Amino acid sequence: MWITALLNVAKLIDREVDDLKLALSTRKMKVGNDIIVQKLALAHAINTRDALAKSVYSCLFDWLVEQINKSLAVGKRRTGRSISIFDMYGFESFDVNSFEQFCINYANERLQQHFNRHLFKLEQEEYIQDGIDWAKVEFEDNQDCLNLFEKKPLGILTLLDE
Repeated sequence: MWITALLNVAKLIDREVDDLKLALSTRKMKVGNDIIVQKLALAHAINTRDALAKSVYSCLFDWLVEQINKSLAVGKRRTGRSISIFDMYGFESFDVNSFEQFCINYANERLQQHFNRHLFKLEQEEYIQDGIDWAKVEFEDNQDCLNLFEKKPLGILTLLDE
């Protein structure tokens, strides 16, 4: 099974299978004028594989943002259209968001949605069922935004995986 994965990755990143296998399983060091190739321990090879996956996802995310920005013509003419995820906990505002920052913001949004569901949605539904007199609490529901990222089969995360 790992051979199939290796073949697929090599094809997708346009590299020779043997070169990719060597890059993921060895480390080159220059000692004086000599180059020493050392086999990686399994844990280090796994870290190398994971770093490659993170880099691929990051590049894919940057490409996706670039395509979205082109389609919205951001910076050329103000269309009033945008796609964003609000980082409820960190209040960060970056000129350029990385894939890693996107994942952090997405996780925070997911946590906020869980919090909203249990504190507001479910409680208010229970109040209605029990006939309790209460003042409805208005809150921002970002489920549509989350669906954009996680809905199958056409959510952004699913499409990135494809």
